Amino acid sequence: MGINFLMFLAIDMKFVEIYKIKNDGSQRVIASCGLVGETIVCQGEKVLIENLERDGIWDDSQTPPQKLFPKDGIRFLERLRFSFTSGYLNASEVKEK
Repeated sequence: MGINFLMFLAIDMKFVEIYKIKNDGSQRVIASCGLVGETIVCQGEKVLIENLERDGIWDDSQTPPQKLFPKDGIRFLERLRFSFTSGYLNASEVKEK
């Protein structure tokens, strides 16, 4: 992506963390996506990030439902938590740093 992950986290920005639920019930952050300018930059587990960039996520708040991609900016970020709601993967609400 061209942006250093530590620099990415140091910027005052809106972001979402994606968690993997471990067998003991604890959560481990596997990816973070943040708003940089008008687009979303994601860092973390390579396969997950590639899937988000290639396949996007569904925004079923629209009629008809639409696919959102990181290039769609804040809408993508806001809808991530609705795309990761399983017993295995969860996403936080949008946070500000």
